Amino acid sequence: MVDFINKYFIISLYLLCLATAPASHATGHAVYDILMSLTNAAGMINYKGTFLYSSGENTETMQIYHSAMDGEIVEKIVTLSGDTSEIIQTNQGVWCYFHADKLGYFKFGNSHLFRTPGMHAESLQGLENYYRASTIGEERIAGRLSNRIVLEASDRYRYGYELWLDRESGLLLRTDLFDQNLKLLDRYMFVDISINEMITENELKPKYSGSNYIWNFDKMVNSKVLDDDSHWNVGWMPDGFSKTKHVLSQGTNPKEHLVFSDRIANVSIFIQQLREETSNIKFEGRSQMGSVNAWGKVIEDFQVTVMGSVPADTVRLIGESISLNDWLGSILPAGHSNSQGSRIHTLSCIISNKTKSGLPLSLLQF
Repeated sequence: MVDFINKYFIISLYLLCLATAPASHATGHAVYDILMSLTNAAGMINYKGTFLYSSGENTETMQIYHSAMDGEIVEKIVTLSGDTSEIIQTNQGVWCYFHADKLGYFKFGNSHLFRTPGMHAESLQGLENYYRASTIGEERIAGRLSNRIVLEASDRYRYGYELWLDRESGLLLRTDLFDQNLKLLDRYMFVDISINEMITENELKPKYSGSNYIWNFDKMVNSKVLDDDSHWNVGWMPDGFSKTKHVLSQGTNPKEHLVFSDRIANVSIFIQQLREETSNIKFEGRSQMGSVNAWGKVIEDFQVTVMGSVPADTVRLIGESISLNDWLGSILPAGHSNSQGSRIHTLSCIISNKTKSGLPLSLLQF
């Protein structure tokens, strides 16, 4: 199950970049004119194919079926490496099938698998302050001619990207992520793709029904979006990052999740009170999986984890700047205090499982 969670996270990061753009050659500000026209390819195009994710010496192979008809989007992703596992997403929710272990996971509501939560056409103004953009010609990816766009980070707090966009459809066919020294960290690339073909109902069904599986249902279903400030103070963010999401779950151990974005890169902050039943999520220091870095610490009796596809120093500096607001004592619910002072119900979507790299992932909360 943990291996599939890793793959799910890989898939999520790749699909966060799926978008359309018109074919063009440009440099500087003109490239942002192209990016400004980005729309969700998943909402407009049927496609199916096979793509690779490479990180270091590791490569994963996955298959995708994507159908967009009459306003209904359905997508299935199948792992082709290791045990067969599947993700199926509709407008209603996400189903994950761990066939080898006969386990299932359901998350209610539309995830960001189809979307680019950072790259919105209406919100790319000013992006040139943080990324230097250019195009460097055409190349063939998966047998299709594509335009190659370079986004070079203007500081050390974010990665650089190279994007290959299909000339005909604008679909993103390949993404490379580079660190500040131009070392390749991750590569997502289609090796075979069919665009604008009918996707059959059978292609979108799981291999097995899962009727006899043990199912885990998303504990963040009963959650609310918070418009006010967090009970936590984030003292530092790189220039250009702003808060795009703030969710507080409901229940006996509420969990808080904050997302910050520069409209290309995203950083999540997860916070959860450490209790006897959650003691196995304790994580301090740093960890890495490909381009994804995490940094954790315990503030009094709360686990605080910062995670994102940004450099290790970025998540560390953000994490070191986080503190618990001093004024919380006046709003605490009864019965939530300890010897060090009052506490509140807060946050995180951290799964108790840890990956082989030691990175605690809240993968199913994308």
